[in-house]
Amino acid sequence: MAKSRTFGIGKWVSDKGARGANMGTMHHVDPLRVLVLHDTKLVDYDPSTPLPHPSPEHIPLNMRTTRLTLDDWLVAGFDALQRGGQNALAAEPLARQLGTTKGSFYWHFKDVPAFHAALIANWYDAAMATMLALVERDGPADQRLRSFGKQVLQDPIETRLRFWAQTNADVAGALHKVDAERLAYLVTLLRQLGLGNPDFARALLATLVGLPLISPDDLALQSATFDTLVDTVLALSQ
Repeated sequence: MAKSRTFGIGKWVSDKGARGANMGTMHHVDPLRVLVLHDTKLVDYDPSTPLPHPSPEHIPLNMRTTRLTLDDWLVAGFDALQRGGQNALAAEPLARQLGTTKGSFYWHFKDVPAFHAALIANWYDAAMATMLALVERDGPADQRLRSFGKQVLQDPIETRLRFWAQTNADVAGALHKVDAERLAYLVTLLRQLGLGNPDFARALLATLVGLPLISPDDLALQSATFDTLVDTVLALSQ
């Protein structure tokens, strides 16, 4: 009785049941006939010609054919975090979102906690790079103050991170470090404007943290509210 071995999209079968020295190489088996599962039916196929490819309709439309990079997974993770919070950061739903399998996820990350750590590190590095760019920027202190506020408010991820920080020490630690840099920057700007009390800086930072909570999805309103607070603070320096 002929025996079969899985190969590509179908099976190859030796009519005589013979095997050559290399059992995984088709041309070492002679004579050989190949039965290829193609277009949902078995057809007699000549092994001297290339194997046919599955018809396009047999490839799932939501399945990617290109290899995903680590950055692809991070972008998908931030998108999922923004839409569904930290509970959305699991391998299976992310794989469905990207139209791939969990194998691609585990190719880049040891496990889900490692993926979480990569997300946190990526956000932290970006936030610190933004702070460095702001510190090195020239211009009047009041304009830099307003620009700083708009920059912070434009981050769609931070509010979700602050919720996550309530149950994740690593997220809390990253936020604490970034907030410390922001607070120091605000203190410096306000001193240049003649306001040496650090409580003003704390009030401004607290406002930036809270505005996305009370006015979600309305960046224009958040920015206008922060500008009003800046106007009030600047009036005290005159």
